[in-house]
Amino acid sequence: MADNAVRVKYTKGAGRELPEPLYLDSLRQSPSYKVKDKKGCVRVDLKHISVVVDKATGQATFLDEKGNTLFSESAKSLTESTVQGEKTYCAELKFNSPEDEYQFGLGQFQDGYLNVKGLTRRLTQVNTQISIPFLLSSKGYGLLWNNYGLTDFNPADPKVVFSKQGSSGEQQVVSVTSTEGSKQEVRQENAFVATLKTSKAGRYALLLDVGQAMARKHHLQIDGKTFVDVKNMWLPPTTSVIVDLEAGEHQLTSYLEKDDKPVLYYITVR
Repeated sequence: MADNAVRVKYTKGAGRELPEPLYLDSLRQSPSYKVKDKKGCVRVDLKHISVVVDKATGQATFLDEKGNTLFSESAKSLTESTVQGEKTYCAELKFNSPEDEYQFGLGQFQDGYLNVKGLTRRLTQVNTQISIPFLLSSKGYGLLWNNYGLTDFNPADPKVVFSKQGSSGEQQVVSVTSTEGSKQEVRQENAFVATLKTSKAGRYALLLDVGQAMARKHHLQIDGKTFVDVKNMWLPPTTSVIVDLEAGEHQLTSYLEKDDKPVLYYITVR
């Protein structure tokens, strides 16, 4: 795409052409490049970047103009899935990240993290949250994950589901604007509890999903210590945090809206 930028596409079966809002082919001139077909790999050389693709695995490694590795894939997959009854694929990319790397970007979030390395984030586009699937590394590369699907950064599959306690949280009367004009609304908080079992001590990335399209509060206590406590009129449905936990059983408590259905996803930080 440029002397220092390449686009990688991978598909399964017949490709489906979709509108392309990000790349303006008419405004750019294709740079010169060379392709070398070697034993076990194919290499594409541009002025400031090279791409080496392993023929056996399809994994790509990206090199700077001095031959140093900028970015290397460790695995990628396309697995069958459905969205609202329509057949599609779930695309996943895993890549190597050195311990001393910092990663920035992904848009405008309210979780307070600038360095997002290891953080689990769901890139939803909602009021007060702007999701941009672009990652900028301290190692000198940028990654644009360009697709039409909902994206999880550092996806966490293990989860615990909260249950609502009989005891209630605080009650609040607020002024809201509706189609009928301004009115008073009573909002009731409830306590939700769950148990998280960790097999080993370490750093854990947690993603709290309140279970609704929008949230009015994010709150999470672990063993009586508060890690998340944010309240305002317009919150996204998820929030993220990284915590240090010992091995064993941990008691979780969240004070949220009474109709929320909270779920906590977790993964060890690599």
